[in-house]
Amino acid sequence: MKSQTILGICMIILGSVLTSFIIPAILLKGGFIVGVIYGVPILLIGIFLIIFRNSEDKIEKIREDKNDSNKHRRSSSKKG
Repeated sequence: MKSQTILGICMIILGSVLTSFIIPAILLKGGFIVGVIYGVPILLIGIFLIIFRNSEDKIEKIREDKNDSNKHRRSSSKKG
């Protein structure tokens, strides 16, 4: 597993735990704030890490292909 997947799973678990404190912590005012402010964003970041885990590989491949095609065009235009 890639590090993005492992980190995403850990953040989802941590965000779920912090967010689950919202329901019982309504009676305790401090726990509600911790759950909302920290739990939900951590949960969302974990989800996005898993969704977009291979994006940088795709971007690098596109960049390499673009650079290769530009080099090919330059070399063919110099020959002509």
